[in-house]
Amino acid sequence: MFVSEVTKGNRVTRASFVTSHERRLPLRRKTGGTERISSHGALLLSLAGGALGVAQLSPKALDAQVRDSAGVRIVEVQTSTAPAPFTIARRPSYVIGESGTPEEEFTYILDALRLDNGIIAVVNRGTHGIRFFDAKGRYLRTSGRRGRGPGEYTNIAAIALLPGDSLLVQDWSTSRVSVLDARGDYIRSFRLGPAPRRPRAALVGQFTDGTLLGAGSDYMTDREPPPGPFTLTQTLFTFSSTGEPIGELNQMLERQYLFVAGPGGNSRYILPFGLMGTVRISGDHYLIGDGRTFQIEEWDRSGKLVQVLRASVPRHRITDADRELEKTRIMAFYEMETAPKDFLKSAPRARFLPAFGRFELDASGRLWVEDAPRADTEGSQWYIFDTDWMFLGVISLPARFALRHIYDDGVLGIARDADGVESVAFYPFTN
Repeated sequence: MFVSEVTKGNRVTRASFVTSHERRLPLRRKTGGTERISSHGALLLSLAGGALGVAQLSPKALDAQVRDSAGVRIVEVQTSTAPAPFTIARRPSYVIGESGTPEEEFTYILDALRLDNGIIAVVNRGTHGIRFFDAKGRYLRTSGRRGRGPGEYTNIAAIALLPGDSLLVQDWSTSRVSVLDARGDYIRSFRLGPAPRRPRAALVGQFTDGTLLGAGSDYMTDREPPPGPFTLTQTLFTFSSTGEPIGELNQMLERQYLFVAGPGGNSRYILPFGLMGTVRISGDHYLIGDGRTFQIEEWDRSGKLVQVLRASVPRHRITDADRELEKTRIMAFYEMETAPKDFLKSAPRARFLPAFGRFELDASGRLWVEDAPRADTEGSQWYIFDTDWMFLGVISLPARFALRHIYDDGVLGIARDADGVESVAFYPFTN
């Protein structure tokens, strides 16, 4: 299931926070039919003293090749550990969930996003509602409760922000999508799909013309896979703004699982170090990737592959500490006190981490790609590419902070303390 923020492609829709004096533009050279881009010394910056630690600048030049292959733009990038042209403050400007009041006690935060008017909407699945807070993190109101009536939910699966600060909220149990205004008041609802040959589809987001994108799992419950690793795929579909099916777009990896035999049938777990697909909307196109290699594809809705990003990044060999971290993460996901022995015995022993974890688009259309989590790295590391997919640098985000959305002035996400208590935090950019 995916929650996606719609961007405006390569157009800057909000104030850009990377100015021309902060980095030199790369030099462009033609080498035969290939455009070669070199950015020697391109990111020589002074880091703000109050920023989080960012990787040191590599003396190696950052190189890229751009070529055309049968009408598809191919961007091949050599990355490094150079810092990105912006940094994150060490401390959040506000945290929602620290006051101790009932309104700030959360149980399983699905997502948190910021409306254009500055209000923060937090989806708290434990209470089946959306809580609204002002720009300083102060509680305003709650929308929704458990039930099957208008404005009620039994299993919130996705939320998406639309123009005018209206919201789409999908309830998975009913496949119903509710439309809310900026205050969270119920306007109307519709059923998403069903998609062809699928009982339901997960809402991904909305294209700029109002068409909806959904993802339908290809897993058929009447044909259960045998015990062992299993790669689950999903099919992307388009729907009208009121949920009627339009067509099929693409098939991609959803996630890799491990099926373990048991007395009551097979149990399904996340495959340790398995791949996971990501899909994000960019204007009227969409991006997909799964971490099998460092490759991200951009497609249009006619079925044409528009461009491909391939980046050279280090592949990290899995350590014993990584295996312990992954076991802890999966146990926490399933809320298990101890991991089943059969699950641990059945898991294949992977040698390398995926090429990347997931990716996001910021408010200006830049691409952020998460390095696969490692035990020897505190927090998360993100590779950042500009709107032409040229490499800008690497940025570090805090430990126990899950990035959800990237705005023109900072990043919003879900934080967890040492005891696993959830909160919503906003870290501003420092330059």
